[in-house]
Amino acid sequence: MLTRAITELRRGDPEPADRLAELVRVAEIAQAEAVAGGSTERATRAWGEAMKLAADEVERRRRADAELGAMARASIEAAAREVALADRKARAAGSSRQHARAAQAARLQLRLAESLIAADDPAGALVAAEDAIALADAAQDGWRRQQDRLADPELRSRWTRQVAETLEVSRRQGVAVVVVDKSARKVRVYRSGRQVVAFAAEIGTAGLAPKRHAGDRATPEGRYRVVTVKTRGATKYYKALLLDYPNADDRRRYEIERAAGTIPRGVGPGSLIEIHGHGGQGRDWTEGCVALRDEDMDRLLDLVKVGTHVTIVGRME
Repeated sequence: MLTRAITELRRGDPEPADRLAELVRVAEIAQAEAVAGGSTERATRAWGEAMKLAADEVERRRRADAELGAMARASIEAAAREVALADRKARAAGSSRQHARAAQAARLQLRLAESLIAADDPAGALVAAEDAIALADAAQDGWRRQQDRLADPELRSRWTRQVAETLEVSRRQGVAVVVVDKSARKVRVYRSGRQVVAFAAEIGTAGLAPKRHAGDRATPEGRYRVVTVKTRGATKYYKALLLDYPNADDRRRYEIERAAGTIPRGVGPGSLIEIHGHGGQGRDWTEGCVALRDEDMDRLLDLVKVGTHVTIVGRME
């Protein structure tokens, strides 16, 4: 019994295990002296002290394990709720690949916590469950920040004005124009102010975040023009419309941020933003471009040309 108690205690609490081992050593010495003809009283007392310490410490350890197990199971339940929320938001409109990655990492930590509690490791399960909650919260916070941006009245007013100005060009000149709605993941084509067609689209992996500099994998927002029409063989993405990003507004914003020190040193505003093919993947995957299915690019190139107005907004009212 005492050997088992020492082994059980040593797994997570070496100090009482060492004290118990010392009492057992003292009791064994007293037992040997009694066998040699000495008093049995000392041996009896020493064994009694060792048995009491073993019983007390094992009971204390088991109570602590039970409390820790209850805490771990409660944290696992809380983590399961948070991970489910993060999963739903990662699949919702406006989510980005970063949100999906954070939600997936949270899901993996939850599975680890569940496996550890099943393996009778409540301490490890509690840590994994708390990590799952933190990752799920991070995924939801990122999603909420992007949704808050969509609700910003100043931005909504700007986007509404830009779309209205673009549609006015279409009505006044009788030409085709393009409006990209990042939130809805739609590319809409208008002629003479009326919608002709709408295509499902995929955008940069940064989701609804604004483009600030090269490499941020965000799709820009603003009023642009088609500067080059790329047919098959001129692009690795089937066909493409190259836009005049960065325009004067983009450069002005970039210079303000660079002066404020919020742009990484040596990083430019970015370039080569296109509407291109190879879309239809069901996820945001580009480095900041807008991707359509190849058959939709065929239709789009029939409708637009060099000089066509392309307006990209976070959300179209």
